[in-house]
Amino acid sequence: MTERKYLNQIKKDWEYITSSPLILEAKEWYPREREWSSEMAKNYSIDLQQVTGMYAAFSPLKSVKENKKILINFLNGSRYGHTSRQINKAELISQTNKIEEIDVILSGRKTVAFHRHLFNPKDKTKVVIDTHLIKYFNNGNIIPLTPKRYSMYENAIKKWSEKINMYPSEVQATLWLLAKERYGINV
Repeated sequence: MTERKYLNQIKKDWEYITSSPLILEAKEWYPREREWSSEMAKNYSIDLQQVTGMYAAFSPLKSVKENKKILINFLNGSRYGHTSRQINKAELISQTNKIEEIDVILSGRKTVAFHRHLFNPKDKTKVVIDTHLIKYFNNGNIIPLTPKRYSMYENAIKKWSEKINMYPSEVQATLWLLAKERYGINV
């Protein structure tokens, strides 16, 4: 498929989306998670960007519920629940409060974008493309995510969000929820 076809797919689904409660739930998702992250930062006396960076570090292959549990356990001193690589990333993030350094530590496009949207849901520069979005764009199938394919998905979401005057994080969250509804996945 091409970027244009992905954009057309979003356009085709948008009429249904706007007539359902998905869009309202999606618009609240990142702000709600940012608020939760702010509370964690306050409770543990660390910076918000550290919490959102760790949240993103623990996100691969985990549900939001599992992710939060691992993060809380980590902040309480436990070092289990994820791969040693992700635990090590969280350790490094705990030692810096510079967003750019956190991005380098996270390194993956998906986790960097997730961190940025948790930290600032109004960020227009990144889009989280994960398994849920891969399934959305591929009728429930998971296919390899090449850099080119990531860019096509990301650009389609950015263009659509600009066209309808929403943030990329809101469009992405909406498509997550639609994928969950269609394919029964855990978001």
